[in-house]
Amino acid sequence: MESDARLIMSVLIKNGKRVFEGLTSLVDVGGGIGTVAKAISNAFPELKCSVFDLPHVVEGLEGGNNLSYIAGDMFKSVPSADAILLKWILHDWSDEDCAKILKKCKEAIPSKENGGKEMTNHLKLSCFGCGDDGSSGKERNEQEWAKLFSDAGFSDYKISPILGLRETFMTYDCNFCDVSQKWHCLCNDIGDETRQVLAAQAHIWNHIFNYINSMSLKCAIQLEIPDIIHSHGRPMNLSDLVEALPINNNHDKAKTHDCVYRLMRILVHAGFFIQEAEEGYLLTPTSHLLLKDEPMSMIPFLNFQLDPNLMDPWHSLSKWFNNVSDESNSTPYATAHGMPFFKYAENEPRLNHLFNEAMASDTRLVMTVLIQNGKGLIFEGLKSLVDRGTGTIAKAIADAFPQINCTVFELPHVIEGLEGSKNLSFVGGDMFNSIPSANAILLKWILHDWSDGDCIKILKKCKEAIPSKENGGKVILIEIVMDQNKDNDKSYETQLLIDMLIDDSTKWKEKAKNGQNSFLMLVIVTTRLFLS
Repeated sequence: MESDARLIMSVLIKNGKRVFEGLTSLVDVGGGIGTVAKAISNAFPELKCSVFDLPHVVEGLEGGNNLSYIAGDMFKSVPSADAILLKWILHDWSDEDCAKILKKCKEAIPSKENGGKEMTNHLKLSCFGCGDDGSSGKERNEQEWAKLFSDAGFSDYKISPILGLRETFMTYDCNFCDVSQKWHCLCNDIGDETRQVLAAQAHIWNHIFNYINSMSLKCAIQLEIPDIIHSHGRPMNLSDLVEALPINNNHDKAKTHDCVYRLMRILVHAGFFIQEAEEGYLLTPTSHLLLKDEPMSMIPFLNFQLDPNLMDPWHSLSKWFNNVSDESNSTPYATAHGMPFFKYAENEPRLNHLFNEAMASDTRLVMTVLIQNGKGLIFEGLKSLVDRGTGTIAKAIADAFPQINCTVFELPHVIEGLEGSKNLSFVGGDMFNSIPSANAILLKWILHDWSDGDCIKILKKCKEAIPSKENGGKVILIEIVMDQNKDNDKSYETQLLIDMLIDDSTKWKEKAKNGQNSFLMLVIVTTRLFLS
């Protein structure tokens, strides 16, 4: 809060001196240790500034010439002053509590004839959860702010968008034409340097709060929102959605309704749903991939990647960098959990199940595309094929191409208990020792888990297992090739994120196009396919 206050006040004092013209006293309500009030008191020595907060907050803090600290409770009374300032206070409270606070502010400022005013500084239409995690408040739109001011007895208000994402409100019990003119000038005079600072702040904020997008999506899946809307069969309004959710909304229906609205607002903004103004919410092509019964559903992949076990290592990233040469800290995952991911998963059935389900769900999507579009190019002429994993790929190929004998080759504990069919079998073993012979070896998302040295070992074993080039031997790789589609920001960002994800959980990386070509030529792979 202190660092944020310093940035805000630097901009406000630099560009908004006229805001404070004519004031002889100001109270910073909920001002904490006084960062805002100190900045104002230093910039305006003639202005008496008071920091008003709970006793334990201001205990032991000392004022200066025109700065003092006052202990109290804003719900009971607010010290009198020409102006009351509240920075990031009201978003922590419910509408009812905000009205109470604002009424106390109104009582503390002079009458309209003497120019009393109250200032609040907040975000307008900010990200979901900013006031929802640990408090009963929220960010509000202009109509919601207007209602609060009216309920508190203020006759008018002025919004001035001068602080990047923030809106600064000034409420009055007086004719505010002169003040409005001051704010109008301020908005137009902040300068390029200030705009750059505020844009930089907004950019940093977006990265800080990006986890809210992922967690909101996870929440929607856990509440089965896509399936509920899909089952509704037509646009679903908010009230019907709230009633259909598997949650307890008997105690405070208004709050539940409000929280679901805010959750849906951020998911609509992210493109997971469409909101038709009069009708309600609809699915998008993206949310169709988040239906439970959708054959290409990505829910298992989401559940795995956003599991706390997979999230914890990100908090150990810097610790891992400091000990990167330590073999026991081979990955951030090992740093966080004491062992590599695959070893941990061997002894943790829940995590192993999540991982297998995630890989299977991704594979179903990939194979749907691959089989529909690659029949002639990839599988033509093949009589046998060896795959890895739990058999999702091999099953799809075996079903689509009955003439191909498919073998799933994996570590014994992975395929234990799995049964084959007419042209599908399971074989236990270690790819570093040998690989069953076949016309083609298929490796999906295997090599990115290993170092270049290990990849070469694996590919040499693949080469030993396939026929010669003249007889049509193939090694089919399904991997991401880094630096492809760099002109497509979203595609390239996905490449970068997955590369970091692999670095976090396993030993190695996604490989750049030039580097990958070089080591593939070294082991003489005759045919290769990359899907990115």
